[in-house]
Amino acid sequence: MNQTPRPAPVKVRRFGIIDTLIIIAAAASAIAFIPVMQVNGPATVVVRCDNNVVARYPLDRVVAFRIQGAEGPLDIRIDTNGTSVVKATCRNQVCVHTGRIHCSSQQIICAPNHVIIEIQSTHAADSIDAVAR
Repeated sequence: MNQTPRPAPVKVRRFGIIDTLIIIAAAASAIAFIPVMQVNGPATVVVRCDNNVVARYPLDRVVAFRIQGAEGPLDIRIDTNGTSVVKATCRNQVCVHTGRIHCSSQQIICAPNHVIIEIQSTHAADSIDAVAR
């Protein structure tokens, strides 16, 4: 008689106190990050010329407008995907080639026209860049 060996029985492990503590800690950290993940409202696009605020629009609207810079007009487009300079009269067109910005604290700068376009978040945690002690 040829008998095949039986496999060893599988030992089932039960939840211990450490497993329970790990699950509670993971759930508590997930709940703690809920306020960080919430957004209070749409970000705002702020356009400055010679350090004066020329325009301020929420990022959830579609707006196309023209402002007068030091060397000529700039055509700016804002939509839900971000903001960009569509057309400018400056020589190197750096502001146009910057492309679309869509995150808090990003900027488009047109130095010849003295224009800064910046996205400002309404959420306080997004506006902190660093902490010094």
